[in-house]
Amino acid sequence: MALITYTNKVENGGTTADGLVDADDMNEIKTKFNANEPFSKYVFQLTQTGTGAPTITQLQNNTGLTFIATRDGVGQYAVTPNTPPTAAKVAFFGGTTRILITYDGAYFTIESRAANAALSDAQMTNTPFEIRIYP
Repeated sequence: MALITYTNKVENGGTTADGLVDADDMNEIKTKFNANEPFSKYVFQLTQTGTGAPTITQLQNNTGLTFIATRDGVGQYAVTPNTPPTAAKVAFFGGTTRILITYDGAYFTIESRAANAALSDAQMTNTPFEIRIYP
């Protein structure tokens, strides 16, 4: 467990802050916490509807990479980084019980399946994923 120290600041034109943590404070805390992680990471959610490509909602990205999502076929999608990291230095997590993610050293393949196990579109709504890249 990481020890995070945080000192409240004087705000509002010299008056003492109300003691509440605002969005800027949270970003500072996250930055300090994430600085201790031994990897960079890309945290995102995917939503896919109809026959369109999935939409990425980026939650965190300190990898220095950009990622795009495409649809390759029914229930088959790719999330591709602009510079693929070495496969042996990558770990990934996410999806649900009917979502499979793999990485081949060039792009992440994601398959979504319906309850009957058939490949199927429209199975991801804000489905969380995390890609970690180790040095």
